[in-house]
Amino acid sequence: MVLTFPVLETSPSGQVTYPPDRQAQRLRQALKVTSERLADLVLDIPNQTVRGPETRSELTSALGLLNEAAELLDRTRERELDRFLKLCAGRDF
Repeated sequence: MVLTFPVLETSPSGQVTYPPDRQAQRLRQALKVTSERLADLVLDIPNQTVRGPETRSELTSALGLLNEAAELLDRTRERELDRFLKLCAGRDF
């Protein structure tokens, strides 16, 4: 797998811009949809009757995976937020 990084572009007004990464945008949208599905699934598990070793094992595994995903996405968010703030620096909105 070869990683390629977009080259910064300069708009006619002299602003530095990033060309859109359509694949990353699609992945982010798919992640949003999946996370909403996960939230719905958790809400659909009746809290009053949740019990048993099989359920505890599945919930423990899911919690571990979600914590790993949260750590990964935290790094992504920090990097992208930093990039966004640099891009917006000096712009009047």
